[in-house]
Amino acid sequence: MIDREKSKVAAFARRLGREAPALGRREGSDLEKPDPASVRSIVVWILAPLGDTIFALPALAALRAAFPRAEITGVAWNSNRDLLETSPFLDDLIVCGSSADLPRALAVVQSRPVDLSIGLSNIGSYVCAFHTGVRRVGFHAEGLRWLWDYTFSENLEGHAIDYCLSVVESLGVDVREADRQPQVVLTPGDHAWAESWLARQRWEQPPPETSLIAVHPGGSHFSAKRWPLLRFSELITRLHADPARQVVIIGGRDDRRLGEIISRHVRHPRRPWIAAGEARIRQTAALLERCDVMVGNDSGPQHLAAAVGTPVVALFGPTSPTNFRPYGDRHEVIWKGDRLACSPCFRFLGGLQQYWPRRLRPGCRLECMRSITVEDVLGAVERILGARVTAGAHHEHS
Repeated sequence: MIDREKSKVAAFARRLGREAPALGRREGSDLEKPDPASVRSIVVWILAPLGDTIFALPALAALRAAFPRAEITGVAWNSNRDLLETSPFLDDLIVCGSSADLPRALAVVQSRPVDLSIGLSNIGSYVCAFHTGVRRVGFHAEGLRWLWDYTFSENLEGHAIDYCLSVVESLGVDVREADRQPQVVLTPGDHAWAESWLARQRWEQPPPETSLIAVHPGGSHFSAKRWPLLRFSELITRLHADPARQVVIIGGRDDRRLGEIISRHVRHPRRPWIAAGEARIRQTAALLERCDVMVGNDSGPQHLAAAVGTPVVALFGPTSPTNFRPYGDRHEVIWKGDRLACSPCFRFLGGLQQYWPRRLRPGCRLECMRSITVEDVLGAVERILGARVTAGAHHEHS
C-alpha cells in the first residue's frame, strides 16, 4: 500500500515537472514581504509522515505569532491529522485520505480568498506549487525554488526544524527567538486512555524505583532504518533482568507484528507489553509521556517522545542525525554511519527514489544498522536512567 501511494506521489511530481512553466512566479526578485496586518488567510501544506509533521510544528507556531489576524488552514494526510487537529495554531484542517484527494483539496483552497500558500513538507511543497493566483513559498526540493515568490538561503546540513523555520522566515517572520522544541497538544481523553491502558497492565501505582521503557522497532516508510528485530529481543531480555524495569512496545498497526516477533524471542519469563496498533498518535504520545526513556529507530515515534519530554535513545543508520535527531539535549544518538563510506545514503530532500535504497544499492547489507550493538544501546539507556535518578528527576508514574 505504501509503495503504491509513493508511486502516485512520484507521478504527481512528474506532472509538476511537465506543467511547471505555466506555474512560474513573476520575473525578478522576491516580492515585498507581506504586511501582517493585511494578511487574512494562509494555507499551510503539511502532507507529511509523523516525524516530518513534528519538524514543522515550530514553524507553524512562529507563523501564528507573526500573523495573529490570519485564518490559518492546514492541509494534511489522514495519517497525521491526529497531531494537527489539536494545534492551537490552526483554525481549519483539510484532510486527504490519499493522493487521490489532492485535486479535491486544491479545488477547496482555490475557491477561497487566500493571501499566502506555504509548503511545510516535501510533498506539500509540490502540491503548493499548483495553488495558483496566490503568493507561495515552500521547500526547494528538486528544483522547486524558482516557483516561489519568496526564497531563502537553503541549508541542507542543518536540522529539519531549522529548515522549516527558514521557509517562514522568508516571509519576514523573525525566527531568531522561536521555540525550536516541538509541542504536541494532548487532550484529557488522550491521558485517560494511557492511564486506562497502563491500569490494564497493573501499572497503576508502581514503586518509585521502577522504570517504564518504550521501544519502537518499526519505520514503515523506510525499512532500511530498522535495527534488527532479534537485537531488540536481546535488549529487552537484558533490560528485564532487572525486576524494576518493564518494556512496552509502541507503534502503529504495522509495528504490532514486529512486536510479536520480538516478544517471541525474548529470553526472559517476563514479556514486553505490546501497545503497538492499539493507540492513535496522541494516545501513543500520552503513553510515551509516562515512560522514563524511549528506544527507537529514526522514525516518527522518537520525535513524538521528545516532543512530550521523554528522553530518547535514537538509532540512526542510512539517515544523518544532523538533519533528523530528536530535538533537545537529553537524548542519546547512536550512529555508526560516520565510519562507513555509504552512509548516510538518504539525503535530506534528495528525492523520492531514496525510499527504495536496496533498489539503488542492491549489494547493501545494512551495515549502518547492524553495526549498532546491544551493548551500545543498553549503555545509552543506562546513562539516561542514571542521569534522571542523579538529578532527582525520576519519572513519577501516577
